[in-house]
Amino acid sequence: SPKFEIQKANTLSNSVASRFHLIWSVFQAHSGAEDEFIWPALKMKIESKKRSSSSSECGTATTSTDAATTASPTKKCGCESILEQESYEEDHAHEEHMFKQINTTLRRLNGSFRFYHANPQPTALYIIKKCILALKEQTDNLAQHLHQHLEKEETQCLPMVKKHLTNDEISILVGQIMGKRSAEMMSKILNLSVCSLPADEREDMVNCLKKAMG
Repeated sequence: SPKFEIQKANTLSNSVASRFHLIWSVFQAHSGAEDEFIWPALKMKIESKKRSSSSSECGTATTSTDAATTASPTKKCGCESILEQESYEEDHAHEEHMFKQINTTLRRLNGSFRFYHANPQPTALYIIKKCILALKEQTDNLAQHLHQHLEKEETQCLPMVKKHLTNDEISILVGQIMGKRSAEMMSKILNLSVCSLPADEREDMVNCLKKAMG
């Protein structure tokens, strides 16, 4: 019956809202880790390499042409890292806006269910369906954007981290990120990761976290 379907949709919307807020909080921790720790660490390491390279060039008898040729890749890498950081920060701001839009729609959907229970009229049912369609569109857009963002991290950000930071430096960085997070947040991140990752990647992640905790 229509009443049963409404009740089923109401129950499902509560489950969706709970899952959404978990993902949102993990996303905020993820974005914060990049903005607060990873990019600053990369910038510092690249700047240190540039200074070291400049000092080395000053102590050799290279020609001005040779020096310019030697210095250009380093300079390019430094500028590239800054541009990448700005691009990621813009992505994070846009994604946060999309999360807030979905959160607003979920609140409206919850309110429309309450309105229907108080006034089970066709107008109330129409509002519920409209909210659900809006939620689907917003969720599809966010999922597509996050997929593109994470693919960019795999192909651009992570190779840069591996190129400029040693394994020990990466472990220290992970430890700093973990130390900044509350126990509740780390529990959310770990539970979501354990449920989502394949067995081999899950084992690698746990081993990395254990090393970082040490």
